[in-house]
Amino acid sequence: MLVQDKLIRKYMNIKKMRISKVKEKMELDGFSGKRIKGVINAIRNVENTKIKKITEMVAELKNQGISRSQIEDKVGAFVKTQDKSIKRIIQKNNIEGIDLKEINLMEYVILTGEEKALLAQELLKNGNMVKLQTSDDIIAQMNIEIPVQITKHKQFVEYIQRREDIFMSYFKAFTDWKIGKFYDCIISVGNFAWISKDDKGITRYFSKNPNDGKSFGLNIFDLIEIRENNEIGTSISFKNARRILVRDLNITYEEREWECLQEERYINNIKEIRAFIDMKSYYPNLYKLTQNYLHILEHFNAWAMANIAEKRETINGEAVFFCSLRYAEKFIKRDHSVISKAINLFTVLGLINKVDSEKVSKDMLSIAREISQKAKKTANSIKNVELVNFYSIPLYNAELLINAERISTKLIENKVTNASRVNKKVVEEIFGDAFAKKVYPKIEAVDIYSVDNLVRLIERGL
Repeated sequence: MLVQDKLIRKYMNIKKMRISKVKEKMELDGFSGKRIKGVINAIRNVENTKIKKITEMVAELKNQGISRSQIEDKVGAFVKTQDKSIKRIIQKNNIEGIDLKEINLMEYVILTGEEKALLAQELLKNGNMVKLQTSDDIIAQMNIEIPVQITKHKQFVEYIQRREDIFMSYFKAFTDWKIGKFYDCIISVGNFAWISKDDKGITRYFSKNPNDGKSFGLNIFDLIEIRENNEIGTSISFKNARRILVRDLNITYEEREWECLQEERYINNIKEIRAFIDMKSYYPNLYKLTQNYLHILEHFNAWAMANIAEKRETINGEAVFFCSLRYAEKFIKRDHSVISKAINLFTVLGLINKVDSEKVSKDMLSIAREISQKAKKTANSIKNVELVNFYSIPLYNAELLINAERISTKLIENKVTNASRVNKKVVEEIFGDAFAKKVYPKIEAVDIYSVDNLVRLIERGL
């Protein structure tokens, strides 16, 4: 249908916002109900005629093969002539304080992670962070259901962002708000705000500065990220926001159920790691080899849980994740060379799996290669490289730990008593070439200058 064209939806939303703004202003100024009704009907007639003409223009220009930018320019020129009629109606009725440009809600920016983090700081300073809290009572009354066709994270995210009722009810601040009506912004003091759908049908909290006309739009996940205020802008933050929303709304779907199983695996593993000191009588050699590196293994499991990708990224039923050793330094607080040696030891023991890059999905590899190619064009040198490893982590059960103890015993018998003594040659001599290839699989080389960008890009969602 033509009415679904992005440009047409834009002007339909503008019509709705303009009528709401004029009505609200006239009510505040004490105009009679009859006068308000007459003005609103006059504006609505102009807007309806305008949208009808825009619909015809878009269809005709598309048939002529006119480019999108040219269509937008031609429609924009026509709209200016029509807006003059609306301005005359406003002026004739002495309605002051109405700026038609400020109601163009489609002109807004999508904020970066850094910008959203700054908004979180604004909320903390102005004391309004509490307004983004959730009301358990209201959620309980909502009894949210989603279509049975939704089975994947991507489908859930796309669907839930279009639910105005959930957006309005989920946050305490908006339970008394009305769609399209203007209020004081709870985030940026001095801005005015409203809730409406953008041209893609996504419900957003819009905030506009009346002085410079700049505005931003936040979806439901953005607001949860800002409220939680932890690693804002990364996939860790986004995935956490999605998980929180699913939990709060008490709904589930196939891929979320799979994700829960993966979370349970990592939680189990972390419990086992913390209990190693109590199990050293059962696995003495395993404990002897790993006791100085268990904190690294625990951090790796926690990182894996925070970065569970989509179900389609699994290998042998296990989620695959990426972690740069230099990035790991930041959250493990150990030198990357120590972390690397510990990972090699844990891989020999079967507590971590290194995934051959040839088995990783094309999506993951294409992102890594794209960042690498860009880095080569901008870096001053291409000699320094960072090795990109992909991993999966098995379930730490009795069978796996017994096997790890057996391998530990064999390593110690061959005078390998710590992670520093583990290398490819030693592993080949003790366990053979086939085993060594699993510990030292094929890897992707990425310029060191691009590592942080690569991590951030992969974190934003694969």
